[in-house]
Amino acid sequence: MTLSKQHLPGRIRNLNNAPIDSDGEFVLYWMTAQRRTRWNPSLEHAAQLAEELDRPLIVVEPFSIDHKFASDRLVTFVAQGMLDNLEAFEGSSVRYIPWIETHRERGTGLLRRITSRACVVIIDDFPTGHPRYVMERASEIVQVCLLAVDGCGVIPLNWTEKAPPLAHTFRRTVQRRVLEAIATAPMEFPLAGRSSTLWMPDIQFNRLMENLRFDMTPLEWLWRVAEGGITAKQALDPLPIDHQVPPVLGCRGGSFEAKRLLDVFINQRLSNYAEGRNNPSNPMTSRLSPWLHFGHISSLEVV
Repeated sequence: MTLSKQHLPGRIRNLNNAPIDSDGEFVLYWMTAQRRTRWNPSLEHAAQLAEELDRPLIVVEPFSIDHKFASDRLVTFVAQGMLDNLEAFEGSSVRYIPWIETHRERGTGLLRRITSRACVVIIDDFPTGHPRYVMERASEIVQVCLLAVDGCGVIPLNWTEKAPPLAHTFRRTVQRRVLEAIATAPMEFPLAGRSSTLWMPDIQFNRLMENLRFDMTPLEWLWRVAEGGITAKQALDPLPIDHQVPPVLGCRGGSFEAKRLLDVFINQRLSNYAEGRNNPSNPMTSRLSPWLHFGHISSLEVV
């Protein structure tokens, strides 16, 4: 079985050169870096492949706590984003599963089990940090076709031959190819108008989860974590993470908050950005860095 013709130039690469499994039951998108439904090329390509293969699409958004930076702050921010994604996926033709790693279940074990039933796997391409580790580990574990899709920026990563040594070097690349990048950019709403066949029926889905021993993260627990305060602290206490790094008050994760901040920047700060960006008391910046970092908003949307 052949792959879809690339419709996202420069953004898709095969990590393991394994074939698509024509006997696989579904297409899997392992959402590790671009944690959103809008302007998401990984979600777009996964949906396109699912339609071409006539298979359901399952999106799993995992978050690992198996690294030294795992803390109450990070888990809370990501959990808040997961609640936004639950709402964003509601009414779509796609199964979405938010999943936060615990001491009882590690992500690699779950990935190994669930991909054994998939026909093809999509993962977010990412050049650094834990998402890169997960991607590289997946290339060793996954036995079916594994495709990494780059949604990191306006310009695809592989449009530069090597890491630019200076900011102005990269700026020249952007200026030269930005119109080409925008012309071939991913869709704003990658699930709009998709076939209803992307939805896995309840009976098949429940049987699959049971057979895979998929211990889903309780939605009530996610809600408690996202609430913050003592409710979140009690929910997070059992996790083996750094409890000395608390959530930032007034800083809520998720695509909805990211969109609100972008609107504030465009309508209230952008016109004064040149003069006021370094004002320490009231900087005229977007303040979107954490949301961009966790993929709750795309730089393409900002542009």
